[in-house]
Amino acid sequence: KKDGDAIKYYDYVKYGADDCDFVNGKWVLNKKESEATKTLWYNNVCENHSEVSEMMVYYQCGVKGLDDAIGVIIDKLKEYGIEDKTTMLLYSDHYSYYDSLSHIYKGLDTNNNNNKELNTIPMVISSPGLKKYNETVESKFVENNRFCSAYDVVPTLFDLLGVRFNENLYLGHSLFKPLETVFTENGETKDMVIYYSNTGGLFGDEIYTFDMKTFITSKNYSSETIDLFASECNKLLIKINFIVFMNRYNLYHKITNV
Repeated sequence: KKDGDAIKYYDYVKYGADDCDFVNGKWVLNKKESEATKTLWYNNVCENHSEVSEMMVYYQCGVKGLDDAIGVIIDKLKEYGIEDKTTMLLYSDHYSYYDSLSHIYKGLDTNNNNNKELNTIPMVISSPGLKKYNETVESKFVENNRFCSAYDVVPTLFDLLGVRFNENLYLGHSLFKPLETVFTENGETKDMVIYYSNTGGLFGDEIYTFDMKTFITSKNYSSETIDLFASECNKLLIKINFIVFMNRYNLYHKITNV
């Protein structure tokens, strides 16, 4: 905060490029503050959340700095002619669990810890491996709406890069391969995806449990779907214990040849 490279984006984040000039490696407001117009981001986020507004400005400065850095990498890939041969993955490793920022930012009650939106993080993949899943799509982009988690990152990358791996040794799945277990509610069929959060509980798509006894749903799911969710939770817990056991006895690296 207020030091390092992030500070050079402070005026840019609050007022935008039209009201700022880039001078000596820093964005500087080019008019009186009373005459400047706040950015749409600042009005939507900071004006609505005054209790964390200054903190969020510095976070947004970091986002802008990251964006510029990614631009440097992409320009170099183009310069070397390997942009179309490179896989890039951008994602956050966790949500803003500190200071209840995620609750505040997403308009959730600070006592609500079982809403899946609380944990939602962004992820973008650029890869030539996407072509095999994009043959019938006119756009160069593929939007994946499956309920997923950070556990799915490594299996997805292995899939896109054509690396064979033992799915029993990973808690996640490739986002582009259908799962064996599905459920149907209101005529819509979805993959039964479950992930474990070390901050408490097992999450599915609109289903949550913290003790395998009480199941909280944000949709009116049938008892059959909840039973299927409980069954898949048990399988996941067994897999977690299995992986922990292998790591404890140094078997994991031998089995995976890493």
